[in-house]
Amino acid sequence: MRDGMRRFHTRTCASCLGFVLIPGAALAHHPMGGSIPDSTWHGLLSGFGHPIIGMQHLFFILSVALLVAVNPRRVGGLVAFGFIVATLFGAILHVLGVGLPLVDSVVAVSLIVAGAALALLRVLGTAALVTVVGISGLFHGHVYAESIIGATATPVVAYLMGFSLMHLLLVLGIAELGRRIYASRPVLTGNALRLTGSLTVLVGIGVGGLVFSGGSA
Repeated sequence: MRDGMRRFHTRTCASCLGFVLIPGAALAHHPMGGSIPDSTWHGLLSGFGHPIIGMQHLFFILSVALLVAVNPRRVGGLVAFGFIVATLFGAILHVLGVGLPLVDSVVAVSLIVAGAALALLRVLGTAALVTVVGISGLFHGHVYAESIIGATATPVVAYLMGFSLMHLLLVLGIAELGRRIYASRPVLTGNALRLTGSLTVLVGIGVGGLVFSGGSA
């Protein structure tokens, strides 16, 4: 049993580290290969893909979903709704030409905060969780909009619908799965949560380091 658990943790670590270290994946902002969506279908696909291929966004969403999983069930819908509204608002602000200060730095901090809370298995209160997710979502949404600047209205609307739906599926789906597994295997799941939180912190530090060196997240 112990050997099996060790093998599981080793494989999980290797897989996650490989995922994080894919060249350029952590900075992917253009799901359509760098081209601006020019149709409803392309906008929708781009919206579906962005939360998945952008590692900084994916790890934040994963951490938020798992934080929801260790909180009371009623919190899940509120957090998911708040996150979707905040990211939408942040993206719309960018499309309208309204800038936010220190966007990349806030994205990095959001990863570190969410990851640390998960790594420590800290159960945040509803107000604190919604506030952190809401503010962070605003800035993540602002970054999302980079991939649709210059697109016409129809692909933009499709893109916003796509990433909103993907957020809803990811947050609620992962939260429900994590809640069920945590109830049946709390020790194993707790270790997996700590690992995910630690990796999220590392991604946040990496994004922060890039920003500090003059790059862009």
